[in-house]
Amino acid sequence: MDFKITKIEATDIQDAWFQCIYQVLDVGFKYEIQRGSYVGQTRMEFDKVVVLIKHPYQEPYDLMLPQIPASLNIPNPVENGYIERYMPYLMTSHIESGEQYTYGSRIVDQIPYWVGVLKDTPNTNQAILQIAQPSDYKLSDPPCVVESTNILTKGGYKACNDITVGDIVFTHEGNWKRVLKVYKRLYKGIVNEITLKGIKKKLCVTPEHLIHIVQIEKCPYENKLNCKKTCKKQFSVYEKNGATCPKVYESYEDQWIQVNKLTTQSYVKVPIIQDEFACAFSKDKMFLFGLWLAEGDYSKKDGIRFNFGQHEKGEFAYLEVNRIMATEYDLVGGKTIREDNCIRQTFYSRALYTKFFEMFRKDARHKQIPFDFIFSGRGKLQALLDGYILGDGYTRIRGKNEMSEQVSFYTTSIHLKEFFIMALLTLGQIPSITSTRPKDSMIKGRVLKSNGIGYAISFTNNRSRSMYSYIDDGYCYIPILNNKQLEYDGFVYNYEVEDDNSYVAESIPVHNCLRQIDMRIKDNHLIFYPYFRSWDLWGGFPANLAGIAVLQKSMADEIGVESGPICASSKGLHIYGYVEELAKLRTGRG
Repeated sequence: MDFKITKIEATDIQDAWFQCIYQVLDVGFKYEIQRGSYVGQTRMEFDKVVVLIKHPYQEPYDLMLPQIPASLNIPNPVENGYIERYMPYLMTSHIESGEQYTYGSRIVDQIPYWVGVLKDTPNTNQAILQIAQPSDYKLSDPPCVVESTNILTKGGYKACNDITVGDIVFTHEGNWKRVLKVYKRLYKGIVNEITLKGIKKKLCVTPEHLIHIVQIEKCPYENKLNCKKTCKKQFSVYEKNGATCPKVYESYEDQWIQVNKLTTQSYVKVPIIQDEFACAFSKDKMFLFGLWLAEGDYSKKDGIRFNFGQHEKGEFAYLEVNRIMATEYDLVGGKTIREDNCIRQTFYSRALYTKFFEMFRKDARHKQIPFDFIFSGRGKLQALLDGYILGDGYTRIRGKNEMSEQVSFYTTSIHLKEFFIMALLTLGQIPSITSTRPKDSMIKGRVLKSNGIGYAISFTNNRSRSMYSYIDDGYCYIPILNNKQLEYDGFVYNYEVEDDNSYVAESIPVHNCLRQIDMRIKDNHLIFYPYFRSWDLWGGFPANLAGIAVLQKSMADEIGVESGPICASSKGLHIYGYVEELAKLRTGRG
């Protein structure tokens, strides 16, 4: 494997920009974006880059921005005068109408605090501007999830209080990344509980925690509808009426929004698991597992049993079980009892009992599916689902032209519910969950009282959208159903996660809130160390650094020291494919 750390020393921001452009064309690796923003486009990106800028601050501000010779007929990547307009966004708490937050609103209250600290104790390496959370600078730990929250790991959901360093968690980019550090503290105060529409997943976090969302706007023609990429009216109703759909959805951008600012127009961007690994089980076995999970139990400790109704569907399931048990396990016939309109079929095998118990556990309420089944591939995952639906599901034809099938099935196991939510999303289906209380049942004249909660799971077959949610480019966009505040008194948790700086909690991607600018004073100079995870080199790099340089100069003046170098780093500094030719022209390679 070829991995290169690029180190660049530059006199000023213009010099740093030119050197980075030149170097990325030499050492950057090119790839097609498969997840996240701009899916389908190409990027040329450094593996890792560290850029030292010795004299970042200049006046007038335009001197910090790249100035491309007019003879090349290429527009400047950042227009002159931009920094003056950018500074209120970076250094004040002002938020325009329609804006959820600004960088300034996150850090403006921290600036005087750290100015005072650095005045009193300049020899400290603990000064940090927390870009992701404005109120964390006085806390030893960042905002967090409440105790008992489930975090999605490569071994399945795990309670937040059981997460340890080294655990592999799922991130907002759809990657599996390592937990580098665990934070835990006592918290007493307000928390926000958000609920996702349809799947009814709930997440409870402290109010400043960031959630990965897209802010949806109303349809300009029908205010009761939201403007989404999957809306079919843009191709039918509007054209028939001579109108043109403005496709507002094309302007949507990913955002990290504080949970206390989420609304019903906030669509959580839920990453879908799409990894596939070799699976030892055939499709027939997966189908059999699904049937048993729906309608099976154990015969003491010496076999497994299936229970079907004496009707057409039950008879078909009975025949399928016999076929698969004979071909896959070399067990023929089994013991069959037909009574009380039920077919009970038992296959006696202590080895089979042990294997099923290890994989699926015992009794309906505690049944579970091994999490690695989620990586078995769409075909085998579909077979598992088909078996379950045959055992405990039904299909209804819906729609004006009876063109869609609504499939519903039921479980009393919260473990099965969570697995099927992930499995359906992987299969391109959007599930809807309804909590129910199971009815009492009667067996041989005895009334069996129900207890606990059951879950009815439904989806519309072969549709990657529902009335509210939709799937696009490896993500499911699900609206917030409600966002309410609760009192909480107990432990809260957060995690530092490598590279992607995020993790998925209760299906919802949250930021680990550690994006920051480190600061220190050396030889009477204030030095800034900003870190960017993903960074657009062409336009974002110079604009961001020029704004940071102005902030650095302002703080240095207040502290009473000189404004020093900026040492910026990133694991994702890149140019997009559409500016590659411009980059070549600017560096004399066009």
